[in-house]
Amino acid sequence: MRALAGLAALLLVACAAAEAPAQPEAPAATQVAEAPPVVTPNAPPTTPSLRCAGAFTQGGIALCRTMANAAVSLDGAEIGRADADGWIIVGFTREHGATATIATGSILQSYDIAPRAFDIQRVDGLPQQTVTPNDPAVLARIQRGAR
Repeated sequence: MRALAGLAALLLVACAAAEAPAQPEAPAATQVAEAPPVVTPNAPPTTPSLRCAGAFTQGGIALCRTMANAAVSLDGAEIGRADADGWIIVGFTREHGATATIATGSILQSYDIAPRAFDIQRVDGLPQQTVTPNDPAVLARIQRGAR
């Protein structure tokens, strides 16, 4: 869990750095310089936009920024809403296909998803009662242990 929090923090820093406002060009000598607009670096976008950074791999996550509370979908299925600052974490299953489409409103972005090999271990030959117990005494013991 600590590793996931660290990864999320790293993604947050990377996305924030990617959204740093561009430096205004110096006005020409004959132009009247206007005051630059006030930019709050941590404020969510106020116009429809979508920026994502992260691990675009099977089993990976990406951190995306869009408008505050915007609905976000992955491959056509809504996965949630961005928070009040416009951030949302998108996760890819370990079986995810070769591409992913992340969308908010009319903005769609496609990403290549890199394949990954997982070391999957299985335990075969267990009694069915161990895998899916239905004995009331066993279920009661499990419930007591879950509290």
